Amino acid sequence: MYEGYAEITNDEMASIYEGNGSESLYTNQYVISESGEILRYDGEELVDLRYPSFGKDFRPKNAEQRMAFDLMSNSAIPIKELIGVAGSGKTKLGLAFGLRALQKGHVKKLFIVRQPSPVGEDIGFLPGEKDEKLEAWFKPIIDNLEGGEFELASLRQKGMIEFEAPAFMQGRDLQDTAVVVDEAQLLTVEQVKMLGSRIGEGSTITFCGDYDQVFNRKYAGEKNGLVKLADTFAGYPEFGVIHLQTSVRGKVAEMFATKM
Repeated sequence: MYEGYAEITNDEMASIYEGNGSESLYTNQYVISESGEILRYDGEELVDLRYPSFGKDFRPKNAEQRMAFDLMSNSAIPIKELIGVAGSGKTKLGLAFGLRALQKGHVKKLFIVRQPSPVGEDIGFLPGEKDEKLEAWFKPIIDNLEGGEFELASLRQKGMIEFEAPAFMQGRDLQDTAVVVDEAQLLTVEQVKMLGSRIGEGSTITFCGDYDQVFNRKYAGEKNGLVKLADTFAGYPEFGVIHLQTSVRGKVAEMFATKM
């Protein structure tokens, strides 16, 4: 699966600067030299990373997150994919940049899509109406909002945030919207295609997921939407992907994410 970046030697970096070897790079692919320099190939040349400051409480914690910050802040790349282990910051990054786009007036709505079941689409076993059923599955999203349930209630009251499950997305037309698709490793190729085809003018879509958390054959291998998305769109100027391989949640979370 295409992961969005490559580690190269200093000599290879210098050669690319001179115009040699760039033909092996994909547009929007990142390169990391052995000395730690990180750049993005924009299809013509290597460019420096650029991303906004969110303050000391939310900043890149490693090289992978620096690349993700750059990708998420690039408005010229409307299709983004954040693949990563549990605790690597996928959902937090997707939400933070979606909220920033909303607050800056770049979009009119933040639309969060989350597969409601780890083994399928059925949410009938949960009590209550559809919105109440979905609410239970969106608790992890609320955990990533700085203002928690209060911030969520305020945004909802203003009609600036909406939750939905993939099964209810047919026929939607999302204009001027930042779409964040969480738990995207549970999506089939057909579901990813359907979600992407909802994206209208002025909108972006970010798929966040951990392919290693696929426990059902229905979502494995080439049938997995995340895998198909990365391999199909690699090199397109409208697409970028970063594989976050380090958990930043804490030592215990990292042990469970990487050792088991």
